[in-house]
Amino acid sequence: MCQRQDRTVRAEEGAMENLLGLLRLRVRRGINLAIRDTRSSDSYVVVTMAGQKLKTRVIKDSCNPEWNDELTLSITDINVPINLAVYDRDTFTADDKMGEAEIDIRPYVECLRMGLDNLTLLYCLASFRNYVIYCGCSEPLTLR
Repeated sequence: MCQRQDRTVRAEEGAMENLLGLLRLRVRRGINLAIRDTRSSDSYVVVTMAGQKLKTRVIKDSCNPEWNDELTLSITDINVPINLAVYDRDTFTADDKMGEAEIDIRPYVECLRMGLDNLTLLYCLASFRNYVIYCGCSEPLTLR
């Protein structure tokens, strides 16, 4: 058991050494999402990046959900994009994927490196066919 714990601690220390910063992402709302249930959808967003997976809460019975959920990602490589996927929650079957998008964080990081320290909003307008998800960074990414 001790050997296993030692490996875990070393892996966490290695991850901390590679950490460039934390990015707090606010998933705001969806507009005109597809109807996947009888009259509406029970939608949520899954955010993934470099092995991290975060989810918003489920908004029931709405094609225009407002999540306003804040999710925090650890940034270890600016070349790895943030992936967004929107799903409809189902009770008896697998959740339906409604769409997905990719966010390149390099332009945001480059602005920070140019000295634009007060840059606190990185807005993404992710379009999935005929519906839209808005998200934004609520606090600046601090680079080490």
